[in-house]
Amino acid sequence: MKDLIQILPANETQLEHIQELAYAIWPSYYQNIISLDQIEYMLRELYSEEALLKQMKDGQVFYLVWKGKQAIGFMGLTKKSESDLKLDKLYLLDEFRGSGFGKKMMEKAEELTLSSQCRYLILNVNRFNKSLGFYQKEGFSVREEVDIAFGPFWLNDFVMEKEIR
Repeated sequence: MKDLIQILPANETQLEHIQELAYAIWPSYYQNIISLDQIEYMLRELYSEEALLKQMKDGQVFYLVWKGKQAIGFMGLTKKSESDLKLDKLYLLDEFRGSGFGKKMMEKAEELTLSSQCRYLILNVNRFNKSLGFYQKEGFSVREEVDIAFGPFWLNDFVMEKEIR
C-alpha cells in the first residue's frame, strides 16, 4: 500500500523537521556547486531556529512534504509583490528525487500562487544547479541573472519566473 503524500503548512513547533531536512540535503546536493565552507555558512545563516523564526515573521510560509509519517522535503514561499510569489526553498531528500514529488511540490506552489492572487511564481537558482533543467521543464524561464553578496560569499543565480493562470 502506498503511503499518503501530503504537503502541509509547517508551524513553529515543526522547525526541527526543516532543520533536519536542510542539514541532510544541502551537503550532498550542493557539494559540486559551492564550497563546503559556503554550505556550512548558509546552513547556519538560513536554518538556525532564530533564522527560521525570523523568516516566518517576515512572511515566509513553510510547507513540509510528508510521505506517511516521514517528512521527506520542504518548501518556503513569500509574497514579494502584488504580482510575484517567490518560491524561496524547494528541497527533497535524495532518495525521493525523480519520483514525482518535486512535481507535486511545484503544483502546490502554483496553487498557492493562484490563491494569493499573484501572476508569477518566481525563484532564484544557482546558475550551475542541476535543478535548472527541472525548472525549465516545469515552464520557468530566466527573468534575470544576479550576483548577490551573502556574507563572505556570492550567490550566482538566475531569477526565474513562470506565469500562472
